[in-house]
Amino acid sequence: MKNKIISILLGIVAISASIAIVYFAAKFNPTAPEATSSILGFSLYAVYSIMAIAFVTMIGFAIWGVLSNFKDSKSALIGMGVLLAVLLVGYLMSSSTNSVIEQRFAVSPGLSKLIGGGLLSTYIFGLGALLATIWSTISTRFK
Repeated sequence: MKNKIISILLGIVAISASIAIVYFAAKFNPTAPEATSSILGFSLYAVYSIMAIAFVTMIGFAIWGVLSNFKDSKSALIGMGVLLAVLLVGYLMSSSTNSVIEQRFAVSPGLSKLIGGGLLSTYIFGLGALLATIWSTISTRFK
């Protein structure tokens, strides 16, 4: 039953997005963009609303799945907690100083700190993946 509901919702989202895209493609006139701006606006709002519905549905089904089967979801919740902790550590360790390139592109100090946090988090995850690969290789040789 649950798979049928998900399939029906995905079908509705896919059909609605397809109709909005085809409508825009059929009515868009590149030689007169002023005449098609309302069509572009409608298509963008349609796609945004469909994406919002899909996002809310996805989050809703995820929360419902966790609440309906909490014991099996513990490891996934621990993984999400570790992910958020690494992102938070990366953000807190990054500096908000602007380099020459960031000044050239008018990047604010807050955005610079966010970018640095994302880069540090990526480095931490990469190091973790490398260590996991090494550990996996070493542990299988001794078994």
